[in-house]
Amino acid sequence: MFVNYKAIGVSVVDTVSAMPGARVRSVGDATVLSWVQGGDAYAGWFEGTAAVIFSTMETNDEAIAVMHTPLLEQIAIERGAELLDDVGFTTTPSPTPDPYWTP
Repeated sequence: MFVNYKAIGVSVVDTVSAMPGARVRSVGDATVLSWVQGGDAYAGWFEGTAAVIFSTMETNDEAIAVMHTPLLEQIAIERGAELLDDVGFTTTPSPTPDPYWTP
């Protein structure tokens, strides 16, 4: 999903955190981001090279999406690490983005 709008040579975390209104929060070794895009709310738990994303779908209303963002952010904080553990994710450092990579 992120390949469609991620800036080339920039990490997903940096791309998303640069979006207007994005909120960034460090939680241990993870980064929790929340943002609104295209009328939907998103929040993600980003840890190493993995992420868990929570979102609304087809809200199509920026104001309503903004209201949902804090709840999704809290869910990401409470469940992100647990969900990664459930699928057997082990933390690895994020790689340095290749500035010459193109999708």
